[in-house]
Amino acid sequence: MNKKSISKKILQSKILIRNSLEFRSSETFGLGLTRNVAERQCLSDISLSPNLPEANWAQKSPCDFSGDKVAQPHTLYRDKKKIAIFDLTDCEGCELEFIALRRKLVDLLKEVEIVNWRLTGGREEQGPFDIAFVEGTPMTDEEREELNVIREESRILIALGACACLAGVQGIIDQKNRKSVTEKIYGNGYVSKAIDAKPIDAYVNVDFYIHGCPVNPDEIERFLASLLFNKIPENRKYPVCLECKAKGNLCFLVDKKPCLGPITTGGCGAICTLNNKPCVGCYGILKGANVQSMINILNKISGEEEARNFLSLFLKDRIENIRL
Repeated sequence: MNKKSISKKILQSKILIRNSLEFRSSETFGLGLTRNVAERQCLSDISLSPNLPEANWAQKSPCDFSGDKVAQPHTLYRDKKKIAIFDLTDCEGCELEFIALRRKLVDLLKEVEIVNWRLTGGREEQGPFDIAFVEGTPMTDEEREELNVIREESRILIALGACACLAGVQGIIDQKNRKSVTEKIYGNGYVSKAIDAKPIDAYVNVDFYIHGCPVNPDEIERFLASLLFNKIPENRKYPVCLECKAKGNLCFLVDKKPCLGPITTGGCGAICTLNNKPCVGCYGILKGANVQSMINILNKISGEEEARNFLSLFLKDRIENIRL
């Protein structure tokens, strides 16, 4: 088959896929052909699954999202969804990415109501909430209890950023070494209340994860768009390497330098490698990634100790059962 024939078949496949997406969007939402281009594009971008599957939170939910599992056109924007944004031990950088949405956040507020967000110094209503975002790592018993309350009061709980999803930089220190590190930094008289740093799913069920350090505001927008249409948002199914090569970056691994791009979930836009920094895995391990092979490569490039330290930046909790 010549190149011209291959190109023709690819084009035909794209047309079939596009038509299928348009048909399924119209079928799922009961839409005619009068939807504007931007709205039709939005429907094509979000998950087209016709029903939300049953989940743990569905049985004990204090809120009702829309009645039917699939939002009908006349109920799609009928009621504003109550959103709460909480932070535990963190730098609050991921919360600031909400503000980075700027005009989009203003438009979003037409469809949702942010009823609890300490960072804004505004309302602090109690639950129940339709959607709760939690940034940070529970580092004290009080924060752990707060997290449990948030889970009970939230229909959907989203882990926001690497601290919530992976324990973040707090997780670099093992609990057995925390006392000595604390004394070295704060002195012998300091009494720490810190518990072992773990991601929030070590304590409560998490419905969705938005990874990153900090998160990408485009990912926040994508998740919210999906949820407002009662669709299930999904994490990217490709590694950072795909985005990295698309931007024409040189490969760190080919240059015998450590990089976790092959096993890290995409969605960051390869921002680190674009700025000549290796990927350190803040978007979490890609589902199905060959982690053991990645570890073997790192061991050859930099030695076992350096490989262990490199992996410990964000992924220590996720690979602790894998041989290093």
